[in-house]
Amino acid sequence: MTRMPPIPSTLYHSNGNGMTPVFSGDGKVFLTSGTSGVRFWDTEIGLAIGRPFKLENELTAAALNQDGSIALLGDATGRVRLVEVAGQKVLGRVMRHDKEITSVAFSAQGKKIVTASADGTARLWNASTGEPLSHPLRHRHSIFKVLFSPDGKGILTASTDGTARLWDAEKGDFLGEPIRLEMKGALSWYKPDVAYSSDGKTILATGWNGTIRFYNDGGGRKDGILFLKGFGAKAVFSPDGGKVLASVLAEGSLGKAQVFNIRSHQPQKFELKTAGRFFLLGFSPDGRRILTASGDNIVRLWDAQTGASLKQFWHGDTVTMANWDASNRHLLTGSKDSFARLWTLGESAVDPVALDWQGSGRDPLRKKQPRALFSPDGQKILTYGATGAALWDASTGKALGRPLAIQGNLLKPVFSPDGSQLLICGTKTRLLDLTTGKSKNLLGTAKWGAFSADGKTFLTGGEDGTLRLWETQTLKQLRNPMVTGSSVARVFLSSDGKKMASLGDDGSLKLYPVDRNQPLPSPMRAGSERRPSAPTVPSS
Repeated sequence: MTRMPPIPSTLYHSNGNGMTPVFSGDGKVFLTSGTSGVRFWDTEIGLAIGRPFKLENELTAAALNQDGSIALLGDATGRVRLVEVAGQKVLGRVMRHDKEITSVAFSAQGKKIVTASADGTARLWNASTGEPLSHPLRHRHSIFKVLFSPDGKGILTASTDGTARLWDAEKGDFLGEPIRLEMKGALSWYKPDVAYSSDGKTILATGWNGTIRFYNDGGGRKDGILFLKGFGAKAVFSPDGGKVLASVLAEGSLGKAQVFNIRSHQPQKFELKTAGRFFLLGFSPDGRRILTASGDNIVRLWDAQTGASLKQFWHGDTVTMANWDASNRHLLTGSKDSFARLWTLGESAVDPVALDWQGSGRDPLRKKQPRALFSPDGQKILTYGATGAALWDASTGKALGRPLAIQGNLLKPVFSPDGSQLLICGTKTRLLDLTTGKSKNLLGTAKWGAFSADGKTFLTGGEDGTLRLWETQTLKQLRNPMVTGSSVARVFLSSDGKKMASLGDDGSLKLYPVDRNQPLPSPMRAGSERRPSAPTVPSS
């Protein structure tokens, strides 16, 4: 029997493409976001704290203070709010930038906050009132990262202008010399990593050219540079600041990471290798384990001393966030399938079950079905590949029914909200009733699909740029096909069921009304046709 990754203790659906989940400093509270708003959750019991907090605009950056009592929420219009988690009340004044908020942070003591924006400024505020504490901290272009030093006395900003800067957290004065970020030739999605060591005395900065450089807390360069083979370096400090875990984003299709000693710059004897490139890197709070997330949609834990593989955690789409809580007992992950997953770790965690490939007679299918997807209720697992799929009981690993025969190439499977239907998007698209085993073919090729919140309708989009809206029960098209003008990469239905959208391969987002009695307007384009940013590295 093949070992199967653990089952998440709790699944949280974000009702759309929400921002990646965020932990409080003590790990006892975390937040998720989606079209229904921002939700706060108690890590220990897995229940929501209050109702969803509504935002008028898309959430683009968020942070929780140390004890999870206050949330800092920044949106796409440049507004930032302090919100009391328990009562969900806005505290103090609304803070403002001229453009989208890209990064926010609390100081270690929780008395100050800093916000960064695409307008090229970072701002320092009073965490109780939202009043400004200094003049704007300026770069020439958008700031993509801002953080406090561990002692709260300094601020580090990183910008697409190719520099990182150090600032005094009392008066906002610029300190030392700008740190050069190696971005020559970088692809647009690449954002260098910048981080403080735990004692605040060393700063690392990665570069597109595969370098990792180290600086003192005044911006002066320290001796030695790490040179990695490939492009798009990523790195994170160990909790004690004595080691750095590093990888590159562009070197073939394989993922490879190494641990280096900060003083000697010598690598440890082992390498971490996977079939997909590493998007995320991190250490556990105690430094004993390493976390990686790769292009095969799997989060892996490794022994930090030996490099031995410890556990694997499957996801239905690209992993965008993964991090421990402060106690080392929980792992929180987020992915592009709109789910946040909370995993229980440690000795008390339930041992993983196994997928019974051999006992079910499905062993010949194992290599042909390298991907997996949880049903919305977490009770089933779908494994799939280009030409086939199979269902499994998530609690026992036993096979459910017969393998699903796929006509044509399978591009994307989508569960209905109640898990009773499976939309199989591919060169021959069809809807499968998982209760009866019966399926019906649909017109056209589909690359992506999405169900409405109540499961009564679903939307498909294909390479020909055509959107089709269907009634789930009858499979009738509810309105004439809509031609978007570009190949469809993803489709969306709003939680209120009134709007649908397509994201094109060219980065364009187009919105349409669901009501067939409404006239079909010229597609509304998003104000900026941004491509999704690369996932961020979890803090140690």
